[in-house]
Amino acid sequence: MVIELDTEALEAFVKNVSDFDQLEASQKIPFFAYHILEIIKQEYFTSADVKACFTALHIKPYSNIPAFISTHTKGNRAIFISKGRGYRIERTHLRDIQSQISASPIIQAAKSSLRNHVKNSLPEFSKVFLEEAIQCFEYRLYRSSIVMVWLFVIDHLYEYVIYHKLKEFNNVYAKDTANKKGLQIAVKDDFTELREEQFIGLCRSANIISNDVRKILEQKLGIRNTYAHPANITITEAKCSDFITDLLDNIVAKYSL
Repeated sequence: MVIELDTEALEAFVKNVSDFDQLEASQKIPFFAYHILEIIKQEYFTSADVKACFTALHIKPYSNIPAFISTHTKGNRAIFISKGRGYRIERTHLRDIQSQISASPIIQAAKSSLRNHVKNSLPEFSKVFLEEAIQCFEYRLYRSSIVMVWLFVIDHLYEYVIYHKLKEFNNVYAKDTANKKGLQIAVKDDFTELREEQFIGLCRSANIISNDVRKILEQKLGIRNTYAHPANITITEAKCSDFITDLLDNIVAKYSL
């Protein structure tokens, strides 16, 4: 049975491969195999799976995929090894592909953004938290990285409102129909009374954030909600890095403490 592909995830993955579109069809095969094994987490890949990757990206497939794979299971420099009803990537070649992907501009941009914010004048507890998010990203724990970066960003906005915009926020919060008890924010812990989407909406109503920032936050909150729960959805490095760089560069950097 041929695997079911998430075309969006596959598109995001190949963006991490330097000059992917300029590669020969045969050179694309190991990268497609890597995506199937390491991103989709299949136990093995088949020639039909690889052909499905070519088809999903509207690329003319290599002329004889089964023969190419079979040929490259032989000799001292074999790229693939037989596994059950399919193949896996030989260990040294797997590491080579991993190093190529890790060196991509997209991944480096996310790592750079994370590291730069750790160096900034953040509270010490925030630096420690963000350092853990970096480790999650570098160890390819993308769900954890997304959840931790979101928590860091929303906590940063709580701090920003407390230190710089508390009066404006409370003026709008007092008029909010959902605030039936007439509560006011005095310390950061008081924000736990609000749902995150409610907090974002109130910040926009108080002109603390722009409409463009509201859209970014609502979109990223939706992504966080998707990946914070068990689901059969692939998370690629590109998706995770886009999530990180967008929030840190457009939210945290803009609303400095």
